[in-house]
Amino acid sequence: MASGGIYGHAEEVGSPQLTVDEMRTAVEEAHKSGRKTAAHAYSRRAITNALDVGIDSIEHASFLDAELADRMRQAGIYIVPTLSTYQDMYDRGPELGTPDYILRKTADVLAASRAAFTLALETGVPIAAGTDSGAPGHPHGTLPDELRLMVGLGAIRCRQSVSAHQRPRPCSESPARLALSGPVCTRTWWLSAVTHCAISAA
Repeated sequence: MASGGIYGHAEEVGSPQLTVDEMRTAVEEAHKSGRKTAAHAYSRRAITNALDVGIDSIEHASFLDAELADRMRQAGIYIVPTLSTYQDMYDRGPELGTPDYILRKTADVLAASRAAFTLALETGVPIAAGTDSGAPGHPHGTLPDELRLMVGLGAIRCRQSVSAHQRPRPCSESPARLALSGPVCTRTWWLSAVTHCAISAA
């Protein structure tokens, strides 16, 4: 938890939580065991802190800017924007009785996340699709919704392939594959058992 989130009443998405030293220790211990690491981070400061400690993936990264996007691209750090989570909460929040403070933060993060995804796509940041499932109004099994939103924001088309592939898969171990064609490049989506799929240059 590099930053606060949407659900907490006494927290804001821009507020850092774990310190740099705490995150660095966690990342070092995970990497000793050959494990990948991910940080929940919304704000620029939280994203910067996570990158400074060698994180492998940033979950959300809603307030990504051009400088950080370029840094992530150069280092091969993944972004998992979880667009469908915010869209579902924005669309269904009132009917679910969602508190006003969550609705406020959701609206802010939804707009920022769309811009961050577009920036990451245009910059060439490695992108992974994840649903953050379990959020209010957002059950498990909604990865197709995430991919549809990504397509709507610049990913032109997806096609599924179930053939095994031998290249290294930095964020997934599953052989199932989705290929994505963007406006200037073709990318490969790797499906994992935890409803994440990572994108690498094809």
